[in-house]
Amino acid sequence: MMSCHGAEEGRSMLLELVQKGSTDQQVEAAFIEKYGKVVVEKPGTQGFDLAAWVMPPLALLAGFGILWMFIKRILRKPTPVTAGDTAVLDRYRDTIEKDMSSLDE
Repeated sequence: MMSCHGAEEGRSMLLELVQKGSTDQQVEAAFIEKYGKVVVEKPGTQGFDLAAWVMPPLALLAGFGILWMFIKRILRKPTPVTAGDTAVLDRYRDTIEKDMSSLDE
């Protein structure tokens, strides 16, 4: 706030309130009354402001969950081909053989 366009006005208001003997809570209330909640350093703990406290940890947990699933998927060993799958493999081999023989012609 040192060099923004409203700094001088804010400083003069602060000096005036301090000279009157206002407490910190009264100064904060005066600034909130004049400028709104945007002047508060940290969000409140009620209503929609609570989302500012809850969403970052939830997003972090979701990110770790997605990362865990991705790593788990990468490190998973492939399932071996069983005897029941040989019919499917034979069908693919036949198709490949047909395609290869048509290329030779």
